[in-house]
Amino acid sequence: MTVREIEAIWKKMDDCEHADSIRDLYCDLLKRSPYIEEHLRSVGGREALSKFNRIPERLQNLAEECKHRKQQRMRQLRELVASFGVDERFEGNFLGSDAFFESAVSVDPEKKHSRELLRDGYESAKTLFIRDWIARKSKSKEKNLPDAEQATAIGAVHGHIQVIARAGSGKTETIANRAAFLQEHCGVAPDEMLMLAFNNKAAKEIEERLRKVLGHEKTPPSMTFHALAHRLVRPPQGLVTDQGENQSLSREFQNAVDDLMLDDKFKGRVRRLMLAHFKADWDIIIKGGYDLSQEEMLRLRRSLARESVRGEYVKSFGEKAIANFLFEHGIPYLYERNFWWSGHNYRPDFTIQAKNDGQSGIVIEYFGLQGDPDYDDQTARKRRFWRDKPEWVLLEFTPEYLSEDMKAFEARFRSELEDHGIKCERLSEEEIWRLAKQRAIDRFTQAMSGFVGRCRKQWIHPDQLAQKIATHHPISAIERWFLNVACRIYKAYLDRLAATNRNDFDGLMQRAVSCIANGQTNFARAGSEAIDLKALRYIFIDEYQDFSESFYRIVQAIRQINPRAELFCVGDDWQAINRFAGSDLRFFRNFEMYFEPFSKLYISTNYRSTSAIVEVGNQLMHGRGQAAVADTDRQGQVLIADREKFNPTVLEEQRFTRAALTPMLLRLASRALREGKNVLLLNRRKDLFVPDGGRKSIDQYLGIVKNFLPQASRDRIDISTAHGSKGRQADVVIVLDAYERSYPLIHPDWVFSRILGESMEEIEEENRSLFYVALTRAREELIMVTESTRASPFLREILARTQISDVDWINYPPLPSNTRWLVVKVSGSCKVNEQLKAEGHRFRGNTRSWD
Repeated sequence: MTVREIEAIWKKMDDCEHADSIRDLYCDLLKRSPYIEEHLRSVGGREALSKFNRIPERLQNLAEECKHRKQQRMRQLRELVASFGVDERFEGNFLGSDAFFESAVSVDPEKKHSRELLRDGYESAKTLFIRDWIARKSKSKEKNLPDAEQATAIGAVHGHIQVIARAGSGKTETIANRAAFLQEHCGVAPDEMLMLAFNNKAAKEIEERLRKVLGHEKTPPSMTFHALAHRLVRPPQGLVTDQGENQSLSREFQNAVDDLMLDDKFKGRVRRLMLAHFKADWDIIIKGGYDLSQEEMLRLRRSLARESVRGEYVKSFGEKAIANFLFEHGIPYLYERNFWWSGHNYRPDFTIQAKNDGQSGIVIEYFGLQGDPDYDDQTARKRRFWRDKPEWVLLEFTPEYLSEDMKAFEARFRSELEDHGIKCERLSEEEIWRLAKQRAIDRFTQAMSGFVGRCRKQWIHPDQLAQKIATHHPISAIERWFLNVACRIYKAYLDRLAATNRNDFDGLMQRAVSCIANGQTNFARAGSEAIDLKALRYIFIDEYQDFSESFYRIVQAIRQINPRAELFCVGDDWQAINRFAGSDLRFFRNFEMYFEPFSKLYISTNYRSTSAIVEVGNQLMHGRGQAAVADTDRQGQVLIADREKFNPTVLEEQRFTRAALTPMLLRLASRALREGKNVLLLNRRKDLFVPDGGRKSIDQYLGIVKNFLPQASRDRIDISTAHGSKGRQADVVIVLDAYERSYPLIHPDWVFSRILGESMEEIEEENRSLFYVALTRAREELIMVTESTRASPFLREILARTQISDVDWINYPPLPSNTRWLVVKVSGSCKVNEQLKAEGHRFRGNTRSWD
């Protein structure tokens, strides 16, 4: 059978038109018969073996011949099309060239050529014109000409256009070049175009790229959908949001819950739900008195022996007295803030920072164990430590200060603080209560705010949610309890916003749609005249895979008052990772249902990553759309670092107790850094567990890693979550957690969103996309850390389709240590071996040596 298949392939090679099908047959044969050469030798197929070995060379020649013939045929078609006068149209009236060509083709008297062939020639001529125009007009020093797919997208100027742009394919450059082409060559004014992006980073990148391409500041406006809504609505107050340290949205939800808890009936419903699914959060509410009235809560807090009014656990009554005074006088403080002292963490009791940079201020220590020699010695060293830091003031207190009555202590404390410029004015009981109510955002609140946020993004109001609940079939009593409680909290949350005349981003989007529908179409643009949505001709939408119901309604509102506005939507469904923010792939998958007339184009060439990395990404997304193509022939490197196969040295075991990840990571990263490359570490979660250090944020963990690396290379290694890495790239990417419980990561609260259309299948697909984003950040080298028995199912799928080598740790030696430890490797002497074994040394079979 194999001999006949080879003969069939060989026979087809007489025609270059069969090049693609021949290559598929050859690859299929290799997969089915991995030992084909041995088989042919065993059956005496010498001629067939010779032909088999020459197939790759003939395929290469065939591909070149096919490419040459295609180029020659396309040249002929372009020459024919040029006879119609399209080149002059491209130069003088590009926007009218499509209509001119269709008219010319329709009146061709001889009908010698099929219309489709002529159209191919026309599109080829258009592509060449655009490439030539960009080469002539580019104001940027980086004259990277668009490829054929990019040029086709730039030249698509009629109808609504969807561009599917794979990772690293230059989508931002394409957007900028298209806008520049429309503005500079087609005469479209900057204020007749609008660039809309998913986030501020993307909007800023587009704006900067436009300036670089155009060479001046007169560019089309570039902003996020939310920024557009903000400029249309112009809300009188700041928005309720969860961004960085600002957690005002979650605070509003938490306050709404606490207010509703004063109703005993509702409190009972919340208690039932939280004990079943959020027990830890319920314990915090009860212990902290968050369900009590103002008077009851403050009385409880002040009666607790080892807990301050603010809610933190303290070590003594003296610390509690200091903490309560600071809190009740509105003085911001940090409890046990970390300072670095001779290689150790030092946490003084209280820190009042004078500036936001945390480099000066007042430190308060309560020395409660005076008389103990060791404690007194430590106290003396702390005094010397602060004496050497003139930017800091040390205030000391001891138990004898508290032997007097509390009023005397508070008077003395007040005097010392005011002597150092700290104003001490006691807050009212209501002000203290409102501050004390602010606890850490718990999982219950996050689940509620997330659920309500998704309702808002889908434009489902509380009464509509109640109707959906009435017909919904929950899979458990807990789901039913959650939905009923959420509906009540949703309404209370909206009531709180209305009472204070505030809004969140979702409400802002809804109001923006109303503004446009009511004829309010002008918005201000910094440094230039106002933009009128009714004057727009082209709307560019970046990261179209993140399009949402709210975005769609804003676009539709614009099209209602301005039907001539046409969309240019660029995105990648393989990188759809923002369902939590309301993104809905139905707009991407069914583009033609929402926007007519439409065209769908592809930008597939990856200019970022080497071919091995591109191939791994394709295998991960196998069967889910058109594959990416690597621009380079360089193979690059993709490796698996299996923790179960890693054998640390004795020194590594001593330095990193029970922690395999850190020594592995240091070996991998240090080699890349020595070679002058930059390294990006990616983790699924915002924190990770370090066996000898507990749970650390990813930034804290990066600090630990950097401490072991040479100072000169520390700025070339960074860390991010997989989500946060979108839009980033690095020479070497190390995925820290290619495990089954990271990719996919299924949150236990997902079931509560079933009523909103959530499903396990969609969650898993989004996790697949997130893994794809992580892998495709790498330019030259990709390393996935995993364990063979706990590998991510996505990684297992990749390995079923392609081969990936394990890290050879011989090529990744340990970091040199500055300790006095010495590793001596001995081999060859049986007596020496016996002695080493008796002394407790360990034999390593992989290197045939002793440590």
